[in-house]
Amino acid sequence: MGLKVKCAVFILACLCHAVTGATILAVFSSLSFSDHLVFRGYLSLLARKGHSLIVMTPYPGHFSYPEVENIVELDVGQASAPFWEEYKKLMTNTIDHYQRLKAINEFSVRLAIAQLKSKQMVALLINPNIHFDLVITEADVPLLYAIADKYRAPHISITASTGKIHQHEAKGDPIHPIFYPDVNALSHGNMTLWEKVIEFYRHIQTKNEYYNNYLPLCELAARKLLGLKRPLQEVEYDIDLLFIASNPALTGNRPTVPAVVYVDRMHIRPGLSLPQDLLNVLDSATKGVVYFSLGAIQEVEKLSTSILQTFAQAFQELPFTVLWKIGNTTMFKKPDNLISQTWFPQQQVLAHPNVKAFITHGGARSLEEAIFYEVPIIGFPNVKSRKVFINEVTKYGAGEILDPYYLDKETVKAVITAVTTNEKYKLAISNLKHKIFDSLVSGPDDAIWWTEYLLHHGTARHLRSSTVGFTLSKTCPGLYCGRTELDDGSWSDCGACPRGFRTNASSYCIQCMDEPTLYDGLYLGFMVLLPMVLHWSFIDMVAYGECKKKVLVQHLCAFVEVASGTLAALLVLPPMGTIALNVCSPKALSDWYTLLHNPQPDYKETLHCTQEAVYPLYTIVLLIYAFSLLMTITLRPWLLTWEPSNPGKKAIYSALYFYPILVLIHTVAAGLIYCSFPYIIIIISMMTSASHFSIKIEQSAWRLLMSTVTRPRNLVIVVGHWLVHAYGIISLTGFKELCALLIYPDFYRILPAIIEKIGYLIMSPPRSKCATWSKESLRAAVNDDSIMFQGFI
Repeated sequence: MGLKVKCAVFILACLCHAVTGATILAVFSSLSFSDHLVFRGYLSLLARKGHSLIVMTPYPGHFSYPEVENIVELDVGQASAPFWEEYKKLMTNTIDHYQRLKAINEFSVRLAIAQLKSKQMVALLINPNIHFDLVITEADVPLLYAIADKYRAPHISITASTGKIHQHEAKGDPIHPIFYPDVNALSHGNMTLWEKVIEFYRHIQTKNEYYNNYLPLCELAARKLLGLKRPLQEVEYDIDLLFIASNPALTGNRPTVPAVVYVDRMHIRPGLSLPQDLLNVLDSATKGVVYFSLGAIQEVEKLSTSILQTFAQAFQELPFTVLWKIGNTTMFKKPDNLISQTWFPQQQVLAHPNVKAFITHGGARSLEEAIFYEVPIIGFPNVKSRKVFINEVTKYGAGEILDPYYLDKETVKAVITAVTTNEKYKLAISNLKHKIFDSLVSGPDDAIWWTEYLLHHGTARHLRSSTVGFTLSKTCPGLYCGRTELDDGSWSDCGACPRGFRTNASSYCIQCMDEPTLYDGLYLGFMVLLPMVLHWSFIDMVAYGECKKKVLVQHLCAFVEVASGTLAALLVLPPMGTIALNVCSPKALSDWYTLLHNPQPDYKETLHCTQEAVYPLYTIVLLIYAFSLLMTITLRPWLLTWEPSNPGKKAIYSALYFYPILVLIHTVAAGLIYCSFPYIIIIISMMTSASHFSIKIEQSAWRLLMSTVTRPRNLVIVVGHWLVHAYGIISLTGFKELCALLIYPDFYRILPAIIEKIGYLIMSPPRSKCATWSKESLRAAVNDDSIMFQGFI
């Protein structure tokens, strides 16, 4: 399928997202076909749930209807092909552990770089308009983690192994070289002292190789290819969920945090049919069948000739039919009861009732299949680390182990005869299946549930341990000291972060890229509202009586001055030229006063880390006031030249006083104002409302109501007070308690008047005389102490 066609399908998949589900990017680099069976099983379930998936894979074309309709595959097989022979050598090599591990890790980086540079992946990664609801990556390749960081999407990492040291550490699981075996462990359980020393040494080697070689290589590649801006280890810490495609009972029952989910049996698909010729062979094998496979990577013919001949001679003297996954049989005399092929449909073979034993290398997929289809195993760990996981099965009596280094024909015959004829092995593996697979929720169902949990909530980082990222040596002293990335990719010593950055939990300076919260926006609105209200108050103060009608233009001018100053401040702050704002939202009152929190690591010299940790909420207010004052002294005098007699013109001088005062108050008490401005608004709105009504001569509820609704000025004042009160309530509660907006003090004065008036009109008899008052009589009454006012009807 051409690139244009794939892009068209991708766009169609994204459009379908609005109707059917989430848009998910899945990125898998491994050349292990058995690993991709796990990944494919997981993605098939997601596609059947209606989610749209974009998948990077070196093995495309294996999805079936109907999930294929929701999946777009980005084929990186051509980019991966030059690495295939090197991969097979590395996977079958038995050289020193550290050298082999380092070689595999460096190979994985080169392979992933080549795949990410393929045309289809480049076309995807350079498109700035693509958004994903979820990114799924292969956990064994940290370079791929940076893709989730690039799209700022929730992140699931899945491993087809039993989980490596760094993967468990990134979630806060306990790590121990003796009790909880690594995927490359040689021994587990009851070990001798020497075996414990070896495992401890290998544990140190593994961590050293990952953190000092593999992870830095991946980070360097991620910075160049994907534009990574922060440490890759921090990205690994931020992985929401880790899926381990194994059963915990077969991996030492390691204690894990909720963010680690075991999802076994992802690749198992019972009910598939066998090819007819193979089915005939198995049906006719009345004495039983022994199936021999060392996995998808291991080329059995590369074993020593003596081992191959030993197996062949043993098979010849056994009555069973043997299915051997081997391509070249010229190194030994092929027995008549041996059927050899380069590939067998393993699950279908194991599901046949005539299969009595499975000779396996101990791969995680093979062990799961043997247990699921209840076939006793004969472990042949040609790679030493596989013995640990074979032991996890054989300790239940579900099989035996052949030692590749001490192998002879009679031992092979004895072990195969025992496992195939003794019913205790069949009974043991049946019991083991019921113990570890008879759970309330299966592995595949668990995987889908947790995936949709993450899609629904947007994060699952609260499920990891609080110890994640905690170190004693790398964090900087104080609350606001951090390390800045240098040009060569390294990190500086601890100090103040640059403008627009603040420290994270790992003491790295990261750029402020959050959107302002509702509370942040309402705070800025309050700080903008202060000079505007002061302008209006002083304009009214210098205008008397009927002159107040002539200052409306000045009120509008004051609004324009403050609004234009606010707009100018937004435009000059990053991203420049837009009204959007990138912020670091305050997390504590101390964020506003970093000057007071400079540490003294040695109790002598102070480490100065003063910076704007609440960028730009502190400086933007100063910019707004500066621009607003500039607009006031520029625009207002020009406006007043059109009407020199305007009585409100003296109010312009007030701005020269209250702006410096506001700046001083903000400089000193910005944090206190940020934390308390909703209460300030509510209290001021109640006090000014009471003041507004208290200066009225007529204090009857009905007269207050009538003076409010009949005089536009009073109505505007009352409605304005209510809006300010509502602003305070929303600042305090968000949009959760809007009914509180009705509890406003003005209504306690006005509402009873309406009820009183209606009741009076209904219940009272007609009165013969009414008190009527003119302006002159009212003034006389006010000056007459003998007249007591009881209210006006």
